[in-house]
Amino acid sequence: MILNYLSFTENNIDKTNKWVSLKEIPNGGMMFYPAFYKSSIVSLINTFGHDSSKLRKCGENLGGKEIKMGDIAFDFQVFPKVFCRVVIWEGDDEIDPSATILFDSSVQHIMHVESIIGLGGYIINKIINELGRD
Repeated sequence: MILNYLSFTENNIDKTNKWVSLKEIPNGGMMFYPAFYKSSIVSLINTFGHDSSKLRKCGENLGGKEIKMGDIAFDFQVFPKVFCRVVIWEGDDEIDPSATILFDSSVQHIMHVESIIGLGGYIINKIINELGRD
C-alpha cells in the first residue's frame, strides 16, 4: 500500500473536503463495495453500533479528530494528503445500527481503488483492535 501511495500520488492534489464512500470512487468502487461492506463495515457496526461511545477512546488513541457527524465520527490522516472518516449511527429497538467509512474525494488521484479498499479495512481493524487493548 505504501509503495502504491508513493508511486501513484500526484503532487498537485489537495484535500477537497468532499467526503465520498467507496462506491462513489471511479474505476471499481461500486463494484467492490458489497464485499468491502461485508468484510469491514459490518465489523464496525457489530463492534460499535449499540455503544458508539466506545469509539471515542479508540479514535483518540489512534490520533483521530472527533467531528460532529452521526452519533460519533472521527477523521484520520493516514498519509500526507490521504484522509478518511469513520462514522457510527447507533441502533435501538426500532432502528438497526449503521456505519460507514468515507474518504476525501481527492483519494482517487492518490491511490488505486484496491489500495483504498485495503486502507479502509486496515483503519477499521486498527480501531477494533484498539478496543481490545484496554
